[in-house]
Amino acid sequence: MEEKKLNHLAGFNEIESFQNSRSAANFLREVTGHNYVFAVASSQAWGLLPTIEEEEEETEQYEEKQPRPNVRNVTCYQLMPDTVDDGFFDWYCYERDYYQFFQSREMCAAYFLKFWIIWDKLGRPKPF
Repeated sequence: MEEKKLNHLAGFNEIESFQNSRSAANFLREVTGHNYVFAVASSQAWGLLPTIEEEEEETEQYEEKQPRPNVRNVTCYQLMPDTVDDGFFDWYCYERDYYQFFQSREMCAAYFLKFWIIWDKLGRPKPF
């Protein structure tokens, strides 16, 4: 069987960091089918995660249980749709209120994609 070369993903094989916002946007578009851009803030407010009940589905569990201190005077990133997306961003904002700003583009994109995959597996629910 001949291996199919994915030329449009060629730049993503060995990177550990996004060289710029465009490389991240291209990567996200390949997965989600929509254009997202980084919004930049100078602070990060990080809320307390909800209590996890044992009977909740695994996809609804959040990995961090302790609050992070709020951070000021640093560059923080949030991903936002460049145009209207398919409803994911509204769901993400609803589910991740106060958990969207990260101090690196890579962590921002990683969590964004993690929750995009969860949202997709849940059947792309509406946020409300």
